[in-house]
Amino acid sequence: MNVSLAKVSRSAALAATRSPLSAVRMFATSETPSTHAREGLVLGLYSSNKLCGVDQANLSQAQQQYILDHASALGHKGESGTVHLMLSDDLKKQIAVVGLGSESAAEGQTEVVRMAVASGVKRLCANKVDSVTIGPMPCARSASEGATLALYSFDKFKNTAKADDKPNQPQIKFMAAEQKKELAAEWTAGEVYAEAQNWARDLMNTPANHMTPTIFAQNVNSELEKLDGVQVNSYDGKWAEEQRMGGLLAVSRGSEEPLQFVEIIYRGNQASSEVSLAMVGKGITFDTGGYSLKPGKHMDLMKGDMGGGATVVAAMRAIAKLRMPINVVATVPLCENMISGRATKVSDIYT
Repeated sequence: MNVSLAKVSRSAALAATRSPLSAVRMFATSETPSTHAREGLVLGLYSSNKLCGVDQANLSQAQQQYILDHASALGHKGESGTVHLMLSDDLKKQIAVVGLGSESAAEGQTEVVRMAVASGVKRLCANKVDSVTIGPMPCARSASEGATLALYSFDKFKNTAKADDKPNQPQIKFMAAEQKKELAAEWTAGEVYAEAQNWARDLMNTPANHMTPTIFAQNVNSELEKLDGVQVNSYDGKWAEEQRMGGLLAVSRGSEEPLQFVEIIYRGNQASSEVSLAMVGKGITFDTGGYSLKPGKHMDLMKGDMGGGATVVAAMRAIAKLRMPINVVATVPLCENMISGRATKVSDIYT
């Protein structure tokens, strides 16, 4: 966002009168203030022109005023969903000031915080910072979740021979976590939430020839079996026949890839044998529609038809990582829905 030179000069002069600093540099840009400052900082701004958690932010009055004056010069009014970049007064940090809207709304709307922090981290990552410190936020868990989700990239199959093509993965830390243990615990919980979501994204983004039912089951086993209280069972087509799973068997008939049925058991409450929660996730690793063939346009997205299964196994990962005191069972029937001489035909009956 560009602002007039006169407006910036007025803002700089105003900041200088309020700050003991001998010189205050103002940069009239909200895009790329500098690629030389390698440290990043995300701060929240309410629509009342108040910085979030200034008592925990380790900022002097002069620094706070500098940020507020600069934000004002850039037209930043703290609206939810807005991000503006600036340099710190010592030129050592790139600061992403993210809008949180009204203070009362931000306190109760975790999604506002999650989206705001994610937007700030993404903008700083685009400027190749080496580290990002997240300033105090109304909800530490949501801030952590947003920051971790913002770092996600799926580049497993990309040629990253050029250094410039590699996604920037700066170190993330939460400023307030150093002061309060309960905030540190909330931050860790947010990381667990986001890491589970990112794993689900990896499963869904992987091309179907690299995420067959067998590979999916292997991924689940290697990821979850190592967690305390988790047991993973994988069953094959013969077992499905014994269980009379006619629907699963019928859908899988057209594919050369064998079906899998994954069962995940988490025992977080050893004192009880009751299951608190049961989840089932759809695991069609590629869905052509069979003889009810889907249109060719966007057919490539059908690699994500196992999104339900990916979500369920990711949820189990988070539940186990957080050591929730409940017993949970999740199942994911896995197969491909393809066309061949053996594929189930329209109007076929199966039991």
